[in-house]
Amino acid sequence: HNDSLLRQFDMQKQKIKELQDELKRTKATDAKRIAELKDEIATLRKILAHYVQQIDSLNSLNQRLTTENLEVKQRYQSVSATAELLAKEKETLNEAVSRAAVLEAHSISVTPLDDRERKTERASRMRTLKFNYTIGKNITAEPGPKTIYLRLTRPDEELMTKSGGTFPYENKEIAYSLRKEIEYGGEAYSDVMYWKVDEILQLGTYRIDIFADGNRIGSKSFRIERN
Repeated sequence: HNDSLLRQFDMQKQKIKELQDELKRTKATDAKRIAELKDEIATLRKILAHYVQQIDSLNSLNQRLTTENLEVKQRYQSVSATAELLAKEKETLNEAVSRAAVLEAHSISVTPLDDRERKTERASRMRTLKFNYTIGKNITAEPGPKTIYLRLTRPDEELMTKSGGTFPYENKEIAYSLRKEIEYGGEAYSDVMYWKVDEILQLGTYRIDIFADGNRIGSKSFRIERN
């Protein structure tokens, strides 16, 4: 709009110049034409003055809009920075809540039993491995049915398994030795699993890893030292 006014302004200036040139060329005896030219020039000058006023007004408005636009940009940047900070804080909080919701297994123990269900230290007499564990109280974790997986690893680091079943862990499927369905309500939950010994047990260090909800929630090592 400013550019349009400036074009009109220049056109009127040019017209005034043309009228002034004509006025100079007009003979002094032509008083009537001289008076007409003077009146026309005066009118055009008023129009020019009006254009100048409009242009000044628009320039002032442009300055105010520029200032307001800068303030809006600054407020937008401030709000964006605050939103980004809140998003990071939310992400951190979600991560903290997710970590807090992970179950934890403790008091893990292994009891080797013979065919009379008596405790034994001798590998050749072991018929059952009894695994006791307790899942701790967790009011953040979602209550409901849970599948508990147990992985039993031999001293040669081979997994002991019978079913060949798998479960998801860290974006892949891994095999388990035992599994059990439980109903978890948020309070401490103690349970037991049994491994039926059908193989010759190696001497050395075994490892138990317990999983739930896609997380490893506990582990324990134990040794079988006597045949």
